[in-house]
Amino acid sequence: MPNLAKETLQAGEPGRFEAVKQRPKLAYTEAVTDDGGLKYQNLAQIAAAANQNKVGLVATNIGRVQSSMPGEGENVERFERRQRKLLNRLFQALQVEVDSPKSAERLEDIKEIEGENLLSDAKRWSESHPSHFFDFKKDDRLYRSFAMPADAPGSINVLAREVVNPLWEPTRIRSRDRHEFRYLFPKDELSVDALEWAEELKTRFQQARDEIQERVGEDRDAFNEELGKLYDSYRAEINELFPTPEERFEGAAALWYTQHTRPEMDRHRRDCLALAEQMDTTFALQHGYEVPSESLPRDAYVLSVPFGADAIRWKETLEQKGIQFDAMIHPQLPMVEFALKDIPPRLVEKLEAKFGKNVNDLDELRVPDDLRIIPPADHTWAESRQDSGVGALAYNLLTEEVCQQLQAFQFDEIKVLGIRHNDFAGENFASKQWRNQSVSVQVGEFELPESHPEYYRYNGTPIVQIDDKNLGTFSPDTPKLPIGSSFEANLRPEGSSVVLKLNPDSIQLPELVLPDAESVQSSELDRDQWRREMFSGLVIAVATTYEQRRSGDSEIAQFKVGDKWTAYVQPTGDFIVRNEARRTICRGNLHTGEETVLLSEDYADELRRMLVEIELSAQDREASANNRVNHKREGMQLT
Repeated sequence: MPNLAKETLQAGEPGRFEAVKQRPKLAYTEAVTDDGGLKYQNLAQIAAAANQNKVGLVATNIGRVQSSMPGEGENVERFERRQRKLLNRLFQALQVEVDSPKSAERLEDIKEIEGENLLSDAKRWSESHPSHFFDFKKDDRLYRSFAMPADAPGSINVLAREVVNPLWEPTRIRSRDRHEFRYLFPKDELSVDALEWAEELKTRFQQARDEIQERVGEDRDAFNEELGKLYDSYRAEINELFPTPEERFEGAAALWYTQHTRPEMDRHRRDCLALAEQMDTTFALQHGYEVPSESLPRDAYVLSVPFGADAIRWKETLEQKGIQFDAMIHPQLPMVEFALKDIPPRLVEKLEAKFGKNVNDLDELRVPDDLRIIPPADHTWAESRQDSGVGALAYNLLTEEVCQQLQAFQFDEIKVLGIRHNDFAGENFASKQWRNQSVSVQVGEFELPESHPEYYRYNGTPIVQIDDKNLGTFSPDTPKLPIGSSFEANLRPEGSSVVLKLNPDSIQLPELVLPDAESVQSSELDRDQWRREMFSGLVIAVATTYEQRRSGDSEIAQFKVGDKWTAYVQPTGDFIVRNEARRTICRGNLHTGEETVLLSEDYADELRRMLVEIELSAQDREASANNRVNHKREGMQLT
């Protein structure tokens, strides 16, 4: 409300913008072309034109321009003059477009506001003065992957996160591989003809889509329009090939089956690992680096490590040293990119010296022609930029049949794999003990020690259990139940796997527990407790240093806290800590522990990073001393 109040003028106050002029209406029957002829020849043309206007486009541009802020170093007065002038033009254009049902005049016709160039001028303005609210309001990743950016001081940018719902946090939503949903349609009764048609359509679609992409380039609207026409042609083909509901259902089942086939990944994994052995670890500063968890690109130091054991060791080392990072799969090479956050300058120098000159040249590497970047199964902690893909043809062409099957779908069997590698490895499930016996089954969470060679592959994944003992994991092609579920089932051995015949009435799903106000308050208390602990640690460090360095009882002692902060201590115990810009970090008293100027969470986090750097420096000195005896250094060490 305070932000809205600032935008609202009281009655009688002078306006900040020019008054909007009511323009005379131009009848559609009187509108003429440049050569003097009638612009609209009949009623149908008039009806179509009356419904075509740019009200939404102009209004959005008004919002963008009004919420934009001057760039760094830009002259504020000049910015405001240009902004006001552009807004005045847009306001006049909006009035004309609103009158479109009654008037044939459009914003392009108005010379006074340079209507022909207005929208392009507004676009250029928005590109040079972006408004996060408008840039991300239709981004499907918003609040799934990141919150609305609130860096800019303009109120509209902070509205969604700080005013509407301060507790709204992004939740990463990741798609499961589409082949895991193949079970939705039965495949046992599919005819060869239906499967061949589905495979042929899938190939045709991939080729046609690639041709459209090459033809329209980056024009997303044109791409969607062409794709829609392609779908329409396929729908006409399906109506002709499958005239009855039964035949359409078979076509839907065949298309679903081909669209949800498990891709061949093992060979690509082997190829990636073989290529990774030829490659070197690299380190460089990358400008405008993008990570899925953040909306805006940033400059980041990126450590790129080839797939394999080295990548896992680097992950563990960075975590042990308290260095935050985003781990991403390189889009073209079998490497993990560690985008490092707040890395100390001393470590930047070390990594640049060791890896800064390394380059992996695609022209020199032996890269298979059809290489797909598929990481090892124990690299699931690194996020891929590639889309896992959806069964677009099945969803778009046979939507009704897919919906009907989803509504009617029931399952009573689950296939479990990995029996020989878990607690029931020596059990004979074909024996009388298990035959026709109903057992209680739970879905638990696979827990492995970090030292286990399969830790990164399986730890935390769902696992089927009997009496708290691990039976095995869900087959990729079988329905799944969430962790915490339980049910009764009969077991049937099937090769090295087991099929569970469920009693549907016995299925118990876990209750969904939503965070309440008390849990949110508890989280806030935890953060405040951590901040207080950081302040207490700072008080102890300042007091210890003060006792070591003070030379008399009447002087104010001054000494560094890390590389960037300075502490000033009076004989009374009152102290203040300032940063390089002489801004106060915190203030308090060493004797009482009182905190008169709070240490903010951001400064507490900065203090934590300084402590990590000090610890690394100490380890570095120790390592240097050891090097006098043993000059061999491990490539994974940061210090």
